Amino acid sequence: MLETNPIENILTLRYDPASSSSLKKLSWKDFQDKSAKNEIEEVESMLKNSIIQFVEKGNIKKTSLALSGGIDSMLILKLFRETCPDVEITCISAGFNEDDEEVKYAEILAQKFNCNFQYILLENFLNNLPMQINIVKEPKWHYYWFFVAETAKKFSSSLISGDGGDELFGGYIFRYEKFLTTINNSSNWKNKAESYLSCHNRDWVDDQPLLFGSKIKFSWKKIHSTLKPFFDNSLEPLDQVFLADYSGKLMHDWIPALEKIHSNFQLTGFAPILNEKIINF
Repeated sequence: MLETNPIENILTLRYDPASSSSLKKLSWKDFQDKSAKNEIEEVESMLKNSIIQFVEKGNIKKTSLALSGGIDSMLILKLFRETCPDVEITCISAGFNEDDEEVKYAEILAQKFNCNFQYILLENFLNNLPMQINIVKEPKWHYYWFFVAETAKKFSSSLISGDGGDELFGGYIFRYEKFLTTINNSSNWKNKAESYLSCHNRDWVDDQPLLFGSKIKFSWKKIHSTLKPFFDNSLEPLDQVFLADYSGKLMHDWIPALEKIHSNFQLTGFAPILNEKIINF
């Protein structure tokens, strides 16, 4: 008999909360405020140490780096080049049209930091969808990363990324703003869970119950109960969102899928921001 809960969760939350993950599981207590001095210097030091350990352990002479032109990947490129000036880096940037501003900015950054640059035009990243699903083993369609990894393999056996930056350092500003405008001081955990879902409405459709048919007995109540631990606690609302983001799409969707794609191409994936010391910090 086909287990329906994972499918319901994937087609609503975009992840199965019961799936395994290489990331450390955290509770709401891990997200309580901690006093710290010189936060920027401390994080930068941990990132550089993580990069040094990766390069020395793997005896890395050349590597590929996914560069979007955003803050996360730009920071990793800068620190990687400062820390390991002799490593040959091929920056890979994907765009949906030839006039993509982020791609143009990424190429400028690659030149600035003395790197090679490769551009991928994603005219239709669904054209090999069956292959992507076969690799990830879940009914998902959004993994343009397949093409990034495929290109990276042509230049090196490792692929560096800025993954985790948004989840750990609050990068989804537009979603936070929407979340905060739809709750108030009297909102309970269920209200917050509903608001959180409303900020991800591209993951499900308005008539979601009809997607599965009556026999599966889809219920939003089950989905809300999955999110309850993230919002039924004493954290501040935004900290609750950070907990939900880390524990959901990062931990059970994006990172596991990337690891499967890396494995398919026999690549070593490396995300310095997801170093356990930085996560703990």
